[in-house]
Amino acid sequence: MFEKKIPLEELIEDLNDKFKGALSVYGLLKQKKPIINNIGSFKVPKHLEQHYKKRKSFLEDISNYKNRMNHNEPHLVLKEEFHFGPYLELDCLLTDYAACKTMRIDANEEFQLITGNALVWCSKTKQVVFQIREERDIDWSPGQSTIFGGGFLPVSVNDKRIDQSIFDNIDREFREETGDIVHLQKLRTSPILVTKEHLVHDSQKTGSIQFNALGAEIPKDAIGELRPTWEGGIDYINKNDLVSNFDNKKWTPFAVASTLVWLNQSDLGLFERFYNSYTEKSFEDLLGFSRNAIGLFNEAHKIFD
Repeated sequence: MFEKKIPLEELIEDLNDKFKGALSVYGLLKQKKPIINNIGSFKVPKHLEQHYKKRKSFLEDISNYKNRMNHNEPHLVLKEEFHFGPYLELDCLLTDYAACKTMRIDANEEFQLITGNALVWCSKTKQVVFQIREERDIDWSPGQSTIFGGGFLPVSVNDKRIDQSIFDNIDREFREETGDIVHLQKLRTSPILVTKEHLVHDSQKTGSIQFNALGAEIPKDAIGELRPTWEGGIDYINKNDLVSNFDNKKWTPFAVASTLVWLNQSDLGLFERFYNSYTEKSFEDLLGFSRNAIGLFNEAHKIFD
C-alpha cells in the first residue's frame, strides 16, 4: 500500500515551526558520531555560587537519604553556542547537575548539556518502547511519555564506565532506566536526529543538545522483562496503537520529533496517520501551555531565595 510522505527537509521545517521556542530540530547527523572533547571545567559565576552550593548540598542529601545513584552526576556542557553542520566537533566543559540547575533555574539561562537518547523498537514483536516519566520525584517532564536517555557521563562515578562516545552514553542510559537487562542492538547504524530542547515547562529553560538514535533495537526476549526505575515506567506500544497512544497521552517534544522523523525514514506505513494526528494538535495541545508563556520566569521555581 502506497503511503504519502513528505521530504525530510519539509518535515523538519514543519517541526521547527510547530515547536518554535520549545524545541529546535536540526536534522540527521551526517557523520557516524559527533566528536566530543572535554577541554576544561565549567565555573559557576560568582554571584550564583551560594545558589550552587545549596543545590549541590540538596542533591547530595537526596542521594544519601534515598540510597540511590548519585543525584549530582557529572555532565558535559558546550563551551560555545551550538551550531549544527555536516561535521560536529564539540568542545565541552566538565560540570555537574547542581551547576546545571543553578544556571537553568536561578540564572534562567539555557545550559547546553550533551545528551544521548534512543527511540527503542523491537522489530520481531513490532513494538515501540517508551519511558513514562515518574510523576513524583522528577523535575523533568513528570508524567510524560518520552524516549530513553540522559546526560553524557565524562568521568566515572559509583564504578560506572565513562562514556567514550555518544553510543556509550545512549546504551548506558537505556540500561540504567530499564533495570540493566539488555544492551541496545543496531545502535551504531541507527540514524541520529539532532535536536536542542529549549524548555520543559512554560518557564524553565533547559538547552540540552540531544542526539537521538532512531529505531535502536532490543531482542524479542527483552519485551516484558525491562524493569521500571525511580525515573519512570516502561510502556510497550504495539505498532498499530502508536497513533492512539500519541492522541491520548502527553509526549515530550523531542519524542514527537524523533518518532515522526523515524516513521518518515522507515517502511512501517505509519507516517501518514501519525503526521495527520500531529498536524491537528496545536502548540498548546502538545506542550500544555501557550507559546505566549515562553520566556516568563516562574518565581516558584526559585527555591533558594
